[in-house]
Amino acid sequence: MYQGGKTFFYKRINGIAIRARYVEARALADQYDIATLARQARERIQVNAVMSPEEKASAKAWLISVLQDTSSDEEERRFAIANFILSGQAA
Repeated sequence: MYQGGKTFFYKRINGIAIRARYVEARALADQYDIATLARQARERIQVNAVMSPEEKASAKAWLISVLQDTSSDEEERRFAIANFILSGQAA
């Protein structure tokens, strides 16, 4: 019973967080052009004292791959970068 309630609670909180993150990322993606978002993402990577050099290199490589992704339109790329800025995690 406890485990079931705990799972329900965590899923509910996660759902709320996902919806909120989506709204924030959409607003950020709509507010800035891709160059500005990319610059903000690079700056976030550079100043992140918790990331190891390998993690920073991986995040930068991810950012470059998003910017060069021809299978996604600019809106999708802006959203991915905005989500990274807010979460610190490459999708």
